[in-house]
Amino acid sequence: MVAASSRPIAGARPSECPLCDEWYTQLRTQADKEGIDSRQVIAVSLDDFRRHLGEHLEQIALFTIPPNLDAQSISGFNEHNSHMSGNVVGLP
Repeated sequence: MVAASSRPIAGARPSECPLCDEWYTQLRTQADKEGIDSRQVIAVSLDDFRRHLGEHLEQIALFTIPPNLDAQSISGFNEHNSHMSGNVVGLP
């Protein structure tokens, strides 16, 4: 196990994406159209895997933003918290 973990990883299988199954299916369909043997393992570069996973994480982050956040609610937040900032005065 130690020997296996000491080797750099060259690629990853699209089926290892923890957030979807569609990516593997799309790549398998593309490979079939290109005449690649269906028994052959499909692998992608680590950069492609990171990019794919990053797109999922971006979608999750965007999903968590409240849909009704607007300028009015932001200005209300600033007015409500104005007591937290002090007045700036010049010193002689």
